[in-house]
Amino acid sequence: QIIEEKEVDKEPQLTIRSTDNKLISIAAKDLLVLHSEKGKLHIYWLDNNGLQYQVLKLRLKFVSAQVADFSDYIQQTHRFFWVNLLRVEKIEADARGIALKMPSIPAAVPVSKSHLEKIEAFFKS
Repeated sequence: QIIEEKEVDKEPQLTIRSTDNKLISIAAKDLLVLHSEKGKLHIYWLDNNGLQYQVLKLRLKFVSAQVADFSDYIQQTHRFFWVNLLRVEKIEADARGIALKMPSIPAAVPVSKSHLEKIEAFFKS
């Protein structure tokens, strides 16, 4: 007797291609932070093995097209940062503004004034 296996619903995947054609594909919900620095994109995500980290050669200005399918919750928070807003643990506020505390990442991610309104709107909805 042959038992048919049902296809398990796959998590929506976020696939990022670097300028030198390296590919990284992770479950979009697992993404924590994208941080750009000097032409390199630092990608942080959590999976069953804990915090994962990868660096790709990619400038941040090319990220928006690659995360477009998930733009309802993966948002740019600062000139150099994109964050998965579903994974924010805590919002830290001080006189300079707000920052987002992410799981397993020691430093909070800044939110610049130009992105503040849309980030606040996400958490109010």
